[in-house]
Amino acid sequence: MQLLLALSLLLPADAPPSVRLAPNARTPGERILLVDVLDAADLRLVPPALLGVDLGASPSAGYSRELSRADIERALPPDALELAGAKEVLVEPDTKAIPGKEILSAAGEWLRSSLPIDADVRIDVAREPTEVLVPRGRRSLELQPRPGTSRALRGSVSLDVAIVVDGAALAVVPVSFFVHTFAEGAVMLRALRRGERLSPEDVERRRIETTTSGAIPVSDPSRLFGHEARRPIQAGEAVSPRDFDAPLLVRRGDPVTLLVVRGALRASAHGVARADGRRGEIVSVQNVATRKLVSGRVESEGLVLVEP
Repeated sequence: MQLLLALSLLLPADAPPSVRLAPNARTPGERILLVDVLDAADLRLVPPALLGVDLGASPSAGYSRELSRADIERALPPDALELAGAKEVLVEPDTKAIPGKEILSAAGEWLRSSLPIDADVRIDVAREPTEVLVPRGRRSLELQPRPGTSRALRGSVSLDVAIVVDGAALAVVPVSFFVHTFAEGAVMLRALRRGERLSPEDVERRRIETTTSGAIPVSDPSRLFGHEARRPIQAGEAVSPRDFDAPLLVRRGDPVTLLVVRGALRASAHGVARADGRRGEIVSVQNVATRKLVSGRVESEGLVLVEP
C-alpha cells in the first residue's frame, strides 16, 4: 500500500494519453494530419482537436515521405500526447485516378450547356485528356470546368477542367474541342459574274456550315433579288448581303428624266447622268436644255428627282 501511494505521488495527475504511431500511413489530403499517422486502434484516445494537427505537405502521387517521431512531437502542443509505436512513419498519398474520359465528359457537358439551346452544332474532340492522379480528399473531390483562352465557342475551343479536392484546385487539365456550327440559309446554284443580278432561280435553301465565317447566312434571299454581285460568286457559296449591291438605276452618260415637284406642280426635263446612282443616292445630272448641272436623288430607273 505504501509503495502504490509513493508511485501515485511521483506520477502526474493528468498523464497525456499514450498512442502508437503506425509504421506506414496513407494521407488522402494535400496536407498530412495527425489522424493519418496514428494507429487506428488508438484514435479514440486522442482529443478530436488534436487529430487535425498539420504535420506538413503530403507527398506527390508516386512518391513517399518519412516522418520521424521527433518530427511529429515538434508539431504537437507540449505534453499533449505520449507517442509510442513506430519511430519512423512512411507516408504515401492516398490517391484516386480520374480517368481522362471522366474529365472529357465534364468538359463536354459544360460546353454543351454554354451553347444556345437551339444551336445547330457538331462537337468533335480535338485532344482527349489522359488519366490524372490526385489525393482522394477528406471531404470532397469534384471536377470544375471553366473557360480557357477561347473567345468564342466556335471552331477551336479550349477549356480547363480544375480537379478540386477539399476546396483546393490541385490540378488543371486542358481539354480541346472543335465546334462546327451550322445554319439554314440560301446557297448559290450557279456562278454569278461581277455585276450580274441575282434571281430566284439562282438560289436554294440548305444547311450551311458557318464555323469559319461566323456569319449568319441569309434565310430569305428574296430581298436581294435584282441586286448585283459585287464580285464573282461561285456555285455552292452561301448568299451574303455583303456580296451584293442594289442595282444601278442610273449610269454615267445615260439619258435620264429630271423631275421637279413643288406642291401640286410637276415639271420634267431631259438630262444626262454624270455619275452612277442607286435608289436614294444623290447624283449629278446635266440639263440638256440649259446645259446646267443639277443634283438630284435617284428614284427609279432613269428617273432623278430634283428638290427645289
